Amino acid sequence: MIVLFISISFSGLWAQKISNVDFDEIKGKTTDSLSEFYYPKLLQLFEKGATFLSKAKLKALYYGYVFTKDYSPYGPEKEDEDEMLKSYKKGDFKNAILAGKRILEKDPTDLIYNKRIALCYFGIKDTVNAEKYVYRYVYLENIIYESGDGKSIETAYVVTKVSDEYHIMGRKKLDMVSQELLVGDFDLIKFKIPNEENIKELYFNVKFPLEYMGKMIERSNK
Repeated sequence: MIVLFISISFSGLWAQKISNVDFDEIKGKTTDSLSEFYYPKLLQLFEKGATFLSKAKLKALYYGYVFTKDYSPYGPEKEDEDEMLKSYKKGDFKNAILAGKRILEKDPTDLIYNKRIALCYFGIKDTVNAEKYVYRYVYLENIIYESGDGKSIETAYVVTKVSDEYHIMGRKKLDMVSQELLVGDFDLIKFKIPNEENIKELYFNVKFPLEYMGKMIERSNK
């Protein structure tokens, strides 16, 4: 808890350039209504499909989410999450898609639910829409991989949500042994060896999830 408090207290004092992500630049572009990177404009293009966005715009979309009013790093509303999973298990893919899209209305960058919606569209044999959401999922995932390599604090993967840490670990088929929150907004996660990539540990920058938690703590104490 002491480490968490220190991390939250000092995170706002540090520069907004993290690994390969310049949050000052992204905030400026995505909140400027005259910019081609203005977040509502990016969302309109993303709704058409991920291929309508350049790599720079996809990066702004993923990381610009932290500057929106809907930002939450701790997952969707439980009601929508439960409804989607329940419908999916029953084979009611159309209702699962509706629930999933309600989740994406608040967080279009959610890797898990872009993937799940793609699976639901495959379930009803709508390959056109399925491929649309596959691209959304894959392109957003690549943005995280390009933020760093996870091998050090200086080159940590930069994530906007806690679930994205676990998603990356799952994709790399890693079994976690320990997780340590380091001063300076970093998660250090160690893994069982051997694994396919012989990865012993990965660093994730979790600055924005921590800041969000800090604000929640402040509000609850008022």
